[in-house]
Amino acid sequence: MSSTNVLDGITKFCKDPAWTEPFRALILTHSAAACAEFGLDTDAVPVQLGPEVYAMFITCILEDFMTRADGPDGANVTDAYLKRHAWKLSSSAKRALQTIRASHMGLYEIVAINQGQGFDLRDLLRGGEIITVIQPTLSRGLMAGCMLGVRVVTGEDGATTVTAGLLPFDENKDKEAVAYVRAALGAGEEPLTEAQLAEVAPAISNFWLKKTLEETLKQEQAAAADVA
Repeated sequence: MSSTNVLDGITKFCKDPAWTEPFRALILTHSAAACAEFGLDTDAVPVQLGPEVYAMFITCILEDFMTRADGPDGANVTDAYLKRHAWKLSSSAKRALQTIRASHMGLYEIVAINQGQGFDLRDLLRGGEIITVIQPTLSRGLMAGCMLGVRVVTGEDGATTVTAGLLPFDENKDKEAVAYVRAALGAGEEPLTEAQLAEVAPAISNFWLKKTLEETLKQEQAAAADVA
């Protein structure tokens, strides 16, 4: 489920002119607020992030696009893709796409790493019990105490896992992140509504991009000072 392979077909499908413009518009939604804080044009984001990190960022936006009715006449890209291509997809690939279609992005704290198996998450926006995620590969690259913007879903085997789109944060950003996201959604302390959850992904993306740009621009300024 965490593999990006299941998204390859959707990615190619979005190159159709009918979907290109609404997808570009969503990229702006996920990045414009952060860029505005630094006086950056959104076209500068790929350069600032670099190809690998930008690809990760775009994957998060693509997954958000897959949940929305932003296409021609209010169409959803996942539904349209499955209508045309489901006949040649495996049952697991179809289920994976439908799972993303019905998902919400969330903001989670990693409370423990289960080496070689996965990790335990605390939902920072909705609360509830600790969530145990089965994701052996990611368990080797993450650290307890850090925060993730990610979609937690139920895999084909019934285990809890995450999708490919993942935004990692440094430690000690949880309170700032929650405050930023809630403010962006116009939410107070009350539980988030379904309508707010549907819009949470751009808020998380903009906060992640804001913190990432802060770091990259700081590094650029330090390098320029060294040269001078």
